[in-house]
Amino acid sequence: MQKRVFITMLIIVLSLTGLTQNVFFKTINFLETNEVNTWPFNVFEEDGGYVATGTFYKYSGWHLFIIKFDNLGDTLWMKTVRIGYPHEGSTASGTNGKKLFTVHDSIFLFDNEWNHTSLAPLQGIPHPRKVSILADGNYLFDNRIASNHHTLVKVNSETLEIIWTSEPLIQDFHLGDGSGFTINSILEMSNGEIVVVTGNYYSLTYGPEYYGSTIFRIDVSGNIQNTFLDPDVSNPFSYIDGDNLISLTSAGNSFALTTHSSNGETINSFNLPDKPYGRSPFNFTKDGDDLIVLEYNHVPNNIPMYLEAYRQGDLLWTTEYTLTSLYDYISPYYV
Repeated sequence: MQKRVFITMLIIVLSLTGLTQNVFFKTINFLETNEVNTWPFNVFEEDGGYVATGTFYKYSGWHLFIIKFDNLGDTLWMKTVRIGYPHEGSTASGTNGKKLFTVHDSIFLFDNEWNHTSLAPLQGIPHPRKVSILADGNYLFDNRIASNHHTLVKVNSETLEIIWTSEPLIQDFHLGDGSGFTINSILEMSNGEIVVVTGNYYSLTYGPEYYGSTIFRIDVSGNIQNTFLDPDVSNPFSYIDGDNLISLTSAGNSFALTTHSSNGETINSFNLPDKPYGRSPFNFTKDGDDLIVLEYNHVPNNIPMYLEAYRQGDLLWTTEYTLTSLYDYISPYYV
């Protein structure tokens, strides 16, 4: 579950050597102390390190923040763009320098260095949520029709014309009128097949109850090949590694990073260390043998965001964020 949290200053905790922690602290005062509502989205592996993205609320509007880290978690630069109201947008980074962010029925486009270049409308996709950039450079959007009904829409990245719309993705469980799902990941296999990983829920009087994940396998034309429902394990985020699927999995309060083969067999898995109350893994990326995990903490007056690097289950380094706003790094212009 994505939760909005508060950020105040950035502390970098680095490991200087492989599997042993030689730790020091670096404080970067790029933010002021006023409270701001913040929501992390994605983390990407890119040349020279990683990029973490999210949104924050300031000056009666939402902004996208983009932070570039080197391979040890040290901050290289930070950029922001005012986006108005983000709805349930997501960022995507792909080949050929294509990067974008969804908001309402439009997309913000960026160059290869994450400089904002343009805002473009999306015709025929009224409710874009998740987005993925495919190997051919085109975009694949999750279009939410209803809480229990989504479609995938492939869009030409140059003309923004629709190439195809998938068969309806309908939930395969029925636990009451309030049931539904979110699309957590849109992934492309080496053969062009699409894998969609969902988060399922149903509503109770006191809020949503989560009901594992569904995996949809979809061919290159948008036709559903098969689905698999696991009601006990949630996959908040997944990653394609060759023909295998690596997932951040959760069951109860326990989290693990698990690798599955294309037929669903477990290849390996390691548990992440137990976290304090309110802190949970949120997203991750892969860099060689290293797994870079983005975490959040929704408990007020606590550290709300982390990046952690693991190699074969061993923690290499941790980057921590504390309470702050993004005042000093707001764009000089507004779009």
